[in-house]
Amino acid sequence: MRNLALQTRAKIQRSNVTPVWLLPFWRLVKGEARGDYAKAWAALPGHMPSGTTRPSIEEAAVILVDHNLS
Repeated sequence: MRNLALQTRAKIQRSNVTPVWLLPFWRLVKGEARGDYAKAWAALPGHMPSGTTRPSIEEAAVILVDHNLS
C-alpha cells in the first residue's frame, strides 16, 4: 500500500488550484453522506459539472491529503 501511495504521489503534481470535482465531493461528505467518504464517492458522478470525469481513487486520496481534507 505504501508503494502505491508513493507511485501515485509521484504522478500528481502539487497545485494550489482546486480540482473541479473537489467542491461537489466535499459538499456531499458534509451533507447527504454525513461524513461517509464512500457514500460521497459513489454519489459524486451525479453532482459533478457536465463534461468532467471523476479521478481515480488514488488520485482523489492524494488531492484530499494535499488539501488537508482527510
